[in-house]
Amino acid sequence: MSYTALTLINEAFYLSGIVASTSQPTFVQETRGLSLLNDVLAIKNANNRLIPYFTSFPITAVIAQEMYFIPNLIYADSITFNLDTVVRIPLTSQTRKQYFGTVRVNSLTTLPFQFNVNRVLGGAEFSIYPLPNSAYPIMINGKFGLLSNVTLTTDLSTIYDRFYTTYLRYALAAY
Repeated sequence: MSYTALTLINEAFYLSGIVASTSQPTFVQETRGLSLLNDVLAIKNANNRLIPYFTSFPITAVIAQEMYFIPNLIYADSITFNLDTVVRIPLTSQTRKQYFGTVRVNSLTTLPFQFNVNRVLGGAEFSIYPLPNSAYPIMINGKFGLLSNVTLTTDLSTIYDRFYTTYLRYALAAY
């Protein structure tokens, strides 16, 4: 059964008491509610603890390339790569200072073993060292940003679980 953003917005108005449950929100109220819903979703993206979903995101290493842009990545929990598709090898996370502030050989290409992730506009920059000497399949497991540009007709039940749409309804009513 579909659960549109408009349904969530209307129910948030009823919960808040701004609109009586026997009435219908106006177009202006629905438009304002949509803007506020997108704001609530954007705020959730600011703190990875507010996102309940973990996702796996595959990329392929490029020989001798250090940095990769990962769209919508907020938090990397673990990063691994496969050696000859048989052995999964974890990369060790380093802080920005550890990764960029230590001595190293910039052109060293071999099996990577360290990574750093920095949030940037629209996602994150993922860096690995040493530079990969082969096109290794890399798996990033972490949290990715919630869709924060929904429309009134967006079917939220295809994006979020019921527990999360219920949470969003109450968060929007409070907001």
